[in-house]
Amino acid sequence: MNSIELARALGHAIQEEESYKAVTLAGDAIDADTELTAKISEFSTKRETISETADAAELEKIDKELEALYHEIMSHPKMQAFEEAKHEFSHLMDRIIAIVTKSADGEDPETAEPDEGCHGDCCSCHDHCH
Repeated sequence: MNSIELARALGHAIQEEESYKAVTLAGDAIDADTELTAKISEFSTKRETISETADAAELEKIDKELEALYHEIMSHPKMQAFEEAKHEFSHLMDRIIAIVTKSADGEDPETAEPDEGCHGDCCSCHDHCH
């Protein structure tokens, strides 16, 4: 089997992972919730109006509305389930990417793992991005 065939097999294996399935199911649950999707759509629409608004008072009003909507959306149980599933899947992908990248750099694929510790960008490890 060549590298491309192995990459395609890896793609299939990733799609069989429980964390991948959990993200997909959680996303489908959000998509099926018309009330939640309406709030997400409203958030996006309001966010777009910011660039069109020059009035400082109006901007402050929109900002407060956006903040309230954001907290409402993110506190919804389906959105929390999606974020948790996405977090778990992200850890899996970080590990896979590290193994492949380090192997391409000459490290032993059997021992290659993501680097430990903080590198200054909290979102790179996904532990503080909630």
